[in-house]
Amino acid sequence: MSAIAGNGEAGVAHAYLGHAVRAAGMEVFMVIDEMVRTLSQYPNGTFLRLSWDCESFVIDGILDTIYETDNGADEGSKEYQEFYACAIQIKHIIKSSENRTLALNSLIEISINNQPTRIELSNGKVIWPIYSSPNDTPLQTSTH
Repeated sequence: MSAIAGNGEAGVAHAYLGHAVRAAGMEVFMVIDEMVRTLSQYPNGTFLRLSWDCESFVIDGILDTIYETDNGADEGSKEYQEFYACAIQIKHIIKSSENRTLALNSLIEISINNQPTRIELSNGKVIWPIYSSPNDTPLQTSTH
């Protein structure tokens, strides 16, 4: 698996919207989901506050790396899935009502399989989910 070089540079997100990968004779089309595409616009080292499940789990972290990964299934199986993920270095655990074992300065992976319900920058600007106005629901965008 490989990391996206130049994370945060202009145009990088669009250069990696998707590509075909051969896996065990099958062609798998990888697509960056909207959350990872949004994060790829920020440089490594960017402060983020991430929340899951109606803010029952909230951390402050630093954007570390965006990379390709898979779900661990055999490459030839129907369940096999490749996707992009983002490693976040945990700097502060604000709230944790779940049974999670996390340590400061460890990495947590966010992806389509562990997507926060909210991501904001240090200035409070919400960058995920994307809303068109404060009263709207998240924009539905195509990843094709």
